[in-house]
Amino acid sequence: MQQFALSNPLHPDVFPSVRKMEAEVVSMCLDLFNGDAAESGRGQACGGMTSGGTESILMAIKAYRDMAKATKGITEPELIAPTTAHAAFNKACDYFGIRLISVPVNPTTFRADPVRMEAAMTRNTIAVIVSAC
Repeated sequence: MQQFALSNPLHPDVFPSVRKMEAEVVSMCLDLFNGDAAESGRGQACGGMTSGGTESILMAIKAYRDMAKATKGITEPELIAPTTAHAAFNKACDYFGIRLISVPVNPTTFRADPVRMEAAMTRNTIAVIVSAC
């Protein structure tokens, strides 16, 4: 493992095979979800890979924030999440200037309360966090 301790596969100029793998995975996902690749000039679908769960959550929330601003003019974004949501949602809101609205869960089942989640929604809501295990 020492031979790779100072390497970082996030550098596609050094690791072209990683860039190729990402392009292939994104292409497969676009096919799976009927997306037209932006490079084709036909559509707006695109993608990228992240290195783990927290980074994936951060990038998704940033995308929601940016899309809400561009398409709906939302400048004071809010994210609704049950109190049991992953801590990365708190981090994302802090990083990206989003108001986190934490909604209490059922104290017996620890499940999100759909009625409370819906009641928390406003015109500034950019996303509602849910989980389906």
